Amino acid sequence: MFQKNLYQVAFIIFLISLSHISANSQPLNWSSDLPIISIFTMGNTIVDEPKVQAQWAVYWNADGSRNNLSQSPHDMGFIGVEYRGQSSQMFPMKSMTVETRYYDGTNRELELLGMSEESDWVLYSTFYDKSLMRNVLTYDLARETVGWAPKTKFVEVWINTEYFGIYVLVEKIKRDSQRVDIKKLESDENEGINLSGGYIFKIDKQSPDDFSWVSSYASNLFNPSRSGSSVSFQGVYPKSENITNSQRSYIISYVDSMEMSIASENFDDTIYGYRRYLDPASFVDFLLVNEINRNVDGYRISSYFHKNRNDLNGRVHAGPLWDFDLAFANANFCDAESPEGFAYELEAVCPAGQWPVPFWWGRLMTDSIFKNEVGCRWQNLRGSVWNESKIFQKMSNYASETQEARTRHFNRWPIFGQQIWVYPDPIATSYQQEINIMRDFIIDRWEWLDNNLPKGINCTTTDTSSGSNDVLDSTVQIVVSPNPGFSANQDFNLFVQEGGDALIQVSDLCGRHILSYNRYVNSNRNQLIRLNNLILKPGIYHLSIELRNKGVITARFVVL
Repeated sequence: MFQKNLYQVAFIIFLISLSHISANSQPLNWSSDLPIISIFTMGNTIVDEPKVQAQWAVYWNADGSRNNLSQSPHDMGFIGVEYRGQSSQMFPMKSMTVETRYYDGTNRELELLGMSEESDWVLYSTFYDKSLMRNVLTYDLARETVGWAPKTKFVEVWINTEYFGIYVLVEKIKRDSQRVDIKKLESDENEGINLSGGYIFKIDKQSPDDFSWVSSYASNLFNPSRSGSSVSFQGVYPKSENITNSQRSYIISYVDSMEMSIASENFDDTIYGYRRYLDPASFVDFLLVNEINRNVDGYRISSYFHKNRNDLNGRVHAGPLWDFDLAFANANFCDAESPEGFAYELEAVCPAGQWPVPFWWGRLMTDSIFKNEVGCRWQNLRGSVWNESKIFQKMSNYASETQEARTRHFNRWPIFGQQIWVYPDPIATSYQQEINIMRDFIIDRWEWLDNNLPKGINCTTTDTSSGSNDVLDSTVQIVVSPNPGFSANQDFNLFVQEGGDALIQVSDLCGRHILSYNRYVNSNRNQLIRLNNLILKPGIYHLSIELRNKGVITARFVVL
């Protein structure tokens, strides 16, 4: 009760302070047909990190009637707010992460603008995207495939005394039953089935908040004539301050195993290949969403993945999808404005650089079954929710929704006819020209995809799973020591609660088997002495052990 009363007192103070700001800088008769968000920073300066304490009021009528600053707010209270993004922070209109809070800084969950209850949100700046709709359209298209994609809402934003224009309120990617619906992983869940999920990780520009690791494989693994570099992964959930050493080791080992399976000679085996580790349907949809708009950042930046617990289809799923401001021909590098060419083949036209496309995608597209799944899925979507008439109707609806507010937005940011960052030619001089350029690109791009994506054969709605969820049994552990080590100096120990026949293999970075043999292992510790006398060249190697009814477990080791 005491806490509630304190919150009410703070709330009243907020009302008084907000009314003062409104009276001096935001006329109470100011109104919009979009929801209005008014942020008062309480004298704090919004920075990249950390979130600063602020207050906001959200004005929205669920019945669709006009919103104004004199009405009762849809929500009012404390928030934590910080700038987000990297390249986009150069713009005067910046994206923000917002956390709704109580006065003491604890999370305050709410249903915001008709979206499901949560406390974490993104206010996405539309400054660079002159259409205002690239992310909104892409998330809508993604929701028509499988899995969750963020919901969005156009809003107009005031910060203190200043009108900042049209933003998009977006559901932030996080573990939640209404967002990325995977098992919550507690700090005491460090063994057995509980250790296997859930996790969210990403391929992205480095963030100091996320723990990270580097792939064993260069992006040009199967294209040595191209430049290549290694992918950097970042953990998203559990957060760096919460994840345990066992959980960290588990997800790194699992992704290692997935990559090794994709790189292996028998990667396309439907039982023992990559399908043991990843969900093909989600990878198919992830690929198609990035290809329909030729996303130049696709696959290599802002690419999220998640893994649930093993008894809940615990393979890696691609997604959720995120960040498409450079998509739909909105960039002038790496052929981004061309309707031709696959986005996953970026390094055919551009050096790999710091953020390469993982080798997975090109490799998966050499698997006849995966290619057929891509073709069938494309044909299905093109014949239903992804035909041009429906896409253009969506674009028309977004344009109508922002029509009134666009006048205020582009008066605030008069950017038409101007070259901004990597904006391509021709430079649109009006909103309608920007939309026309985007429409023309979609027509040309989708025609090219019709002619160049695989043709689906005998397309049916089928289960693309391998039928196995026990890829890694957490009761099995491999200890490699020393690691790094020297040729003929590795010692491998296997710990398993129940013994049985085991297939033991050592492979190099390209998936070539160097040693393979079967042996019976006992419960508890097994010293695999037959591996001690291997003569290995300097490099990175993988040890895999397959146990009947327990799946496959792998370890990565380095020879100096």
